[in-house]
Amino acid sequence: MSPPLFNPAGGGGSLQFIERITVAGAAVNSVLFNTGINGDLDRFYKLIFRVFKAATLTELLIQPNSIATNQVSRRVTQQSSTTTFAFSAVEQPVAAGFAGGELFYDALTGRVRSYRVASYLQTQAVPTQAGQFNRSFSGSWNDTITNITSFLLKAQDASLGIGIGSEFSLFRLLT
Repeated sequence: MSPPLFNPAGGGGSLQFIERITVAGAAVNSVLFNTGINGDLDRFYKLIFRVFKAATLTELLIQPNSIATNQVSRRVTQQSSTTTFAFSAVEQPVAAGFAGGELFYDALTGRVRSYRVASYLQTQAVPTQAGQFNRSFSGSWNDTITNITSFLLKAQDASLGIGIGSEFSLFRLLT
């Protein structure tokens, strides 16, 4: 049996840095984390991100092991809820703006793997209250057998949708 994620008597896990990817030079379609990832050994991952838009990026997809199948998610925004197939960190078709937040992924095999995303979105180059949105997402990857050894973050709608200055930091949770 695995140790509890949080100990009600105090204590709990700490984060161990795995890798940081910063987009520099030119916009990209995707970023890949594939070093030091073993879902069965590590169990939990936390991804902290800040994404600047390039082109007409509307969705940023997470694909464990670069696999896009057997995923389902639910997102809730300020105004509505929608069913989709991956988390959407960036969803407004504007020229300026960014999104940031964190993704928590339970990667252990033998069960449906779940994830949760909490993000914020600023749709204007000069921040205003009208251009700010908060979102939450939850979802799962229904493949219960394949060990997760990489995460691909991919721009769904644009070939080079992840802009210069975007940053992604991946951590494992030590329990």
